[in-house]
Amino acid sequence: MVESLTFLTQHYFPEPAATGQLLTDLAEQLVSQGFRVTVWTRKPRYAVREGTTARECRHGVEIHRLASFHIHRQCIAYRLTGEVLFSLSVALRMLCTARTHFLIVSNPPFLMWIGWLGSVVRRHTYTLLIHDIYPDIAIQLGFLKPHGWIAWLWRMLNRLAYKRAQSVVGLGQRMGQALSKQRGFDEAKLKIIHNWANDSRIRPMRRAENPFAKRLGIRDELVVLYSGNLGRFHDLETILEAAKQLESRSDIVFLFIGDGAKKEKLVAKASSWDLANVRFLPYQPAELLPYTITTGDIGVVTLEEGTEGLCVPSKLYTYMAGGLAILGVVGGSSEVADTIRQFECGVQVRQGDVFRTVESIKTWADRPDLLAQHKHNSYLHLRAVFSRQSAIDKYAALFRVTR
Repeated sequence: MVESLTFLTQHYFPEPAATGQLLTDLAEQLVSQGFRVTVWTRKPRYAVREGTTARECRHGVEIHRLASFHIHRQCIAYRLTGEVLFSLSVALRMLCTARTHFLIVSNPPFLMWIGWLGSVVRRHTYTLLIHDIYPDIAIQLGFLKPHGWIAWLWRMLNRLAYKRAQSVVGLGQRMGQALSKQRGFDEAKLKIIHNWANDSRIRPMRRAENPFAKRLGIRDELVVLYSGNLGRFHDLETILEAAKQLESRSDIVFLFIGDGAKKEKLVAKASSWDLANVRFLPYQPAELLPYTITTGDIGVVTLEEGTEGLCVPSKLYTYMAGGLAILGVVGGSSEVADTIRQFECGVQVRQGDVFRTVESIKTWADRPDLLAQHKHNSYLHLRAVFSRQSAIDKYAALFRVTR
């Protein structure tokens, strides 16, 4: 049994990114179940750095914030440099640390290789938590050649990391299938544990009782919400095009909350089209999440074509906890599409299908009975299938049998 754990994660409290919130929740809940948990993470971005220190104990979790290099999200080269430097700082610390068990998050992907190195040199053991499958995503998005030497070397290093891992956690069945196709991967190590939402904090809320909605002046409108990273993995252009076609409908509002590589271009395009029905807001404080999510009626989950199975957007579960109907702008072979079909909690449309996206939103606006049913199904099955406690218990059980 593992009694002492060290998390290696780029994102942790007080970072607003979903990964940071999930890892914070997991660490604190494991402490409540008797584990000793230490976290190695980077210093947070300047926007949320105030009040944080290099080392602190929060809710029983010992947090070590390593030096980091923060850059503009739009510049891939500088962002990559920052991730490499963070990984190197982790490597130096790991090689000077007594033997322990690590939970290694796959972002940045180099951390997996650091785990392998630590296991060879210092006999550390580790569990891999795969949020995104690289280099496959980079290849699908056109950043790498599928048969180039970088992709070959990347996959070779991944095979080493998978081979020495005690176990590998995937976020869904589709991701499990994609992981199973990795050469040299031992499927006996594969564990599927879905992400979750804090359903004790986030739950359906009437619009009239929501202070965030009141602050925005939103009352009876149908709100199409996208909350989270406006990044390269996400087909947000389809949603903006739909907003353009629905601009005459004063009863429909599109709300984007978050930041990311695509935000600047999306804002510029919405401004050039003079869209009065679209609003962009920055990331909001984590304590407002129960209110920001429930401002929406429809929660948008998007993926760029070809990335299905390579990542699972955690915002799906947050929307479901808030009782939102789900609009999945994703391929049919994805965890999101499977959830929508199985639980009848929304609509799935193909990437780029603006017509069906518009028609789906109009149907929800014109048929409040259907919207109410999808919202009810969403919340009901979050509680029954994707509850926070269920996921935490699976992690605890995994570490109790890991040696």
